[in-house]
Amino acid sequence: MNTQTVENRATFETRLRNHFSQKDMDEIMFAYDLSKEAHRTHKRDSGERYFEHLRVVVIIVLDELGSVGLLGLYDKKSIIGLLLHDTGEDSPIFGSNKLTYDEFVTTVKFRIGKIFGSDVADIVISLTKPFIDNVRFMTKDETNTYYLDGLQKDPKVLLLKMIDRLHNVRSLSGCSETKRIKITKETIEVYLPLFEKIYGDVHYGSHAQILVKKISEALNILVDIKMHKVICQKWEESEAGWGTRPDGYTLHLSDADCKKFIKAYWARMPKAVPDEYSRPDGTPYECEVDEKTFKEVEVATKEGKFGKWGYGKHPVGGKDGWLREEERKALEKA
Repeated sequence: MNTQTVENRATFETRLRNHFSQKDMDEIMFAYDLSKEAHRTHKRDSGERYFEHLRVVVIIVLDELGSVGLLGLYDKKSIIGLLLHDTGEDSPIFGSNKLTYDEFVTTVKFRIGKIFGSDVADIVISLTKPFIDNVRFMTKDETNTYYLDGLQKDPKVLLLKMIDRLHNVRSLSGCSETKRIKITKETIEVYLPLFEKIYGDVHYGSHAQILVKKISEALNILVDIKMHKVICQKWEESEAGWGTRPDGYTLHLSDADCKKFIKAYWARMPKAVPDEYSRPDGTPYECEVDEKTFKEVEVATKEGKFGKWGYGKHPVGGKDGWLREEERKALEKA
């Protein structure tokens, strides 16, 4: 996939026209709109809107896997299932506000089943990890066992899960180190062995190998990503009569640079404070950023700016979850 392409509704529909009838396209685009609305307020760790994940997962199918005939993935039900597969966890639209897992399943079967059919409803249910409801599931181990057993029973759903996992791994560079370690460890120790176990059959071998290879390549790239520690300062916007709201963050090479940045900021402030202005929110904390972002902070510092503005979700760090050395060592031994 050309990552430089600006993806939008039009480019998505163009892909579909090559493989689906207008009637099927109408159904898929209805699911597209439902997914977009269900996740409208949700963000990924990188700060981008969550819906991008659902769209990219389908694009992986259409651009990278469908061309090799991977188990007939030019399939309307699979595409719709992937677009909606996180709605059960993240939105009340299909029942995530229910009190028990069984109520959730009943709601999904009724609502998605009514719109897209029982097969799509089953895909969404199978791709939604159960939650501890203190009725059917009392512990996290119980939910994990139930979820993995379900994936093993339906090879097609397991395939969709691994496509979802492929994009999760590819986008881990925007996550905290805690999450990178967790997802990498889970992928290597749980999902890849499970996938190879189910798809080890000669009939599916070549197709499965393509997906395993892509996931392995993404993991290898992840290992090579160099992260740098910087100082992050969150900011908030204050508006007379409206109160405050989050307003991005700044990144600095050191605590001293952070203090210089803030001092310079206040020095530029008019004597009469405007009705709307930004101000530091809380204390600075240490976090990690990738090589590209670190270089940008270095350039800004050399230019005498003492730091770089950033927007979207602020980098994880400090009490928000930055993984300290002792925690990292303990996790690696787990």
